[in-house]
Amino acid sequence: MIAPFFHIHGGKCAEAIETYKKAFAAEVHHISYYRESPEFNPETENGDLIMHASVTLLNSRTDMCDDDGSNPISGNNLALSAYYNTPEDLRRGFEALKEGATIEEEPGLQFWSTLYARLIDKYGIMWHLMVKENL
Repeated sequence: MIAPFFHIHGGKCAEAIETYKKAFAAEVHHISYYRESPEFNPETENGDLIMHASVTLLNSRTDMCDDDGSNPISGNNLALSAYYNTPEDLRRGFEALKEGATIEEEPGLQFWSTLYARLIDKYGIMWHLMVKENL
């Protein structure tokens, strides 16, 4: 399954979710906050920001997060999520996409998925690759 991934600038992901509830009858399935990460550092990170939210907008799966990018530009805040059934499927997809790509995160364990990776492919598309499990 391929789903859009909205990177919301300015710490306004929770606000965007509330707006989308009104506009698109959004249904929230899951929210993970930065404070829930085993690597969370309260001295350098805001634990109330959303690391990952899974929502349905008008019957379409959508992922969202707070993006703390220091240089927000309209247009760089949309990515695609690719949900794989197994870690092996994800590794095959990663191998197919990595040539000429900018690897932002190698495949690895995350607290929300047994395997996750992030890259910008050679065509300029940002991909979040993950095993779907409970998401």
